[in-house]
This record gives sequence, C-alpha cells and structure tokens, in this order.
Amino acid sequence: IADGACDCDGNVDDECGVCGGDGPIDGYNCNGQPLEFEYNVSQFQAFYFFTEVSIDGNAVGADDWVGAFNGDICVGARQWDVDGCGGTCEVPVNGFDGSEFTSGYMMMGEIPTFKIFDASEGMYYDAVASEEVPWQNFGFNSIDSLENIIYGCTDDTACNHDVNANVDDDTCEYAETNYDCDGNCIVDIDCAGECGGSSVVDECGTCGGDGIADGACDCAGNVEDCAGECGGSSVVDECGTCGGDGIADGACDCAGNVED
Repeated sequence: IADGACDCDGNVDDECGVCGGDGPIDGYNCNGQPLEFEYNVSQFQAFYFFTEVSIDGNAVGADDWVGAFNGDICVGARQWDVDGCGGTCEVPVNGFDGSEFTSGYMMMGEIPTFKIFDASEGMYYDAVASEEVPWQNFGFNSIDSLENIIYGCTDDTACNHDVNANVDDDTCEYAETNYDCDGNCIVDIDCAGECGGSSVVDECGTCGGDGIADGACDCAGNVEDCAGECGGSSVVDECGTCGGDGIADGACDCAGNVED
C-alpha cells in the first residue's frame, strides 16, 4: 500500500476517516448531524418530549432534526424519527457541568429555545414550544407541540389577525372607536352625522342647538308681554295697567281728576 494510501487501490481516508470516502454530506458533520446542531454531551441533562413537531402545520419527517439552544449555543439535538422513538421523541438538553466543553450550557431555571432542521430543504427554523419549561438536571418534560415560528398579529380582536401566527410581532391593527374593521359605524349616528356623536335636535329643531334662550318664550327670542302673550305688545301704562291707555286726556291723574 502506497504511503498515504489506505488501501491497495490508492484510496485515502476522507476527513471522516473513511477510506475512499467522500467526506460528510454537505451541511452535516461526520456523525450525520446538521452543522448547527453540534454539541457536547454533559454529565447534567434534561429531556424534553414533544408530542407533535411541525413546520407550517405539517409534521416533520424522519430525516428532520430538532435542536435545543441556550442563546446561540446548541445544547442538544436529535433526529426526529418518531418510529424509531416509539411514537414520541425527546431532545436531550445538556447543562453546564463545570467543564470547559459545556461552558454556556443550561443552568437551573433557564428556559431552552428550539430550532427545527428541515432536511429536505436544508433549512433551519426558529421554533416555539406550546409551553415554556425551565431546565433542571434529570428533568423529564412532556410538551404538547413544537412548531416553526410564524410572526404576525396574534390578537383575534385585531383587524389583521393572522390565524397562522404563533408569535406576535406588534403589527396588530385595530378599528377606530365606534367603527368595525371595514369602516362601518357600529353605534348610533347623531343629527350632525357623527358616528357616536352626542349632538341632538333641540326644541327649536336645530341640531346641536341650545333651545329657547333663557328669558325668551319662543325660538325667535321673543318674550312674554305683561298680558302673558309671547311676543305680544302690551305694556304697563303709567297708571300700572297692562295694556291701559294711561291718564285720560284732560285728566291730571289716573283717577280722572282734572286741575281746578
């Protein structure tokens, strides 16, 4: 066997130590793990079981992976072959055990985040679990679901609610007060045509008017005369009589006396 060769055909070891091999598959290491899901095994571990794992509502395939992270550090991963798992797979989530190989790994009470690797597309997706469970050593945690993050408005009272979104991105838009999302007024419209306005027609037929002025007896601003007639012309004469003629011609007082 020639120097440097690993067999009589002149082949050499690839980077994975396989004689005549082609090296790792693009995007994977020599152990078949996605490159972003490489991690070190710690003496301290917890396990997170997920009943369902999906991308855009579709269950992941047997070649897909789930990785656990503490910040940007991968702290565990596994291939999501549910048949090989017996129906429900778990992700090992490693903790800091004091060694340099686990620096930055999980500490008690911290909450791991997760990613899903779609093998068919070679894509990593940030994922959100249906429940946040703090890490503890030797913890066995069962969680209903893990799905790729879909950003959008999650408030079902908003006009642009996204039924597929699972993480709110602060883009929710709401109807103006007294209107629905289509711009229709949903409360009473006042006499001025204002939706939800408070203007009413007063006793004079004026929208938003003040009605009959204080002291007036009608909408024209008239007042009652001394006879009680609204807008009448009767006045109290000099003798104190409403509508009277006052001192008679030739008389010198209201009693009809004349000067001597």
